[in-house]
Amino acid sequence: MYILVFFRKLIINGGDIEACSKFVEDSINNALLFLDEDVMESPTSLIQKHCITDVDIKEYKPKGKELKQKIKNDSDIRILLDSYYVKNKIIKKDAICFVTTDKNDIVDETEYIKGILDGVHIRDPSVNPL
Repeated sequence: MYILVFFRKLIINGGDIEACSKFVEDSINNALLFLDEDVMESPTSLIQKHCITDVDIKEYKPKGKELKQKIKNDSDIRILLDSYYVKNKIIKKDAICFVTTDKNDIVDETEYIKGILDGVHIRDPSVNPL
């Protein structure tokens, strides 16, 4: 859709690619702002927002220690544990998909992570686009 809008704007603006690029960039930013307004902490909302608490982290501390053996960045470990928590406590499903392009710290360690966090599937959109 944005590509079509981009080409229409390009034709209307007489080929001014910078003006068209700015229009598309603004449109995407506006869409993200509206999306952010729809994010709620309620488990019944279409888009959910959740940040793992320190209390939740304590429950998964042993798994965090295992992850630390291969993943050195604490923020990466925290967000992986957050995904695991959401899978187990909020959506209560067998699996959750964790989408990231963090190749060095997460994607390259997919099998290791899956061995620790059962049901957390790592997906790199740059390798397998939708």
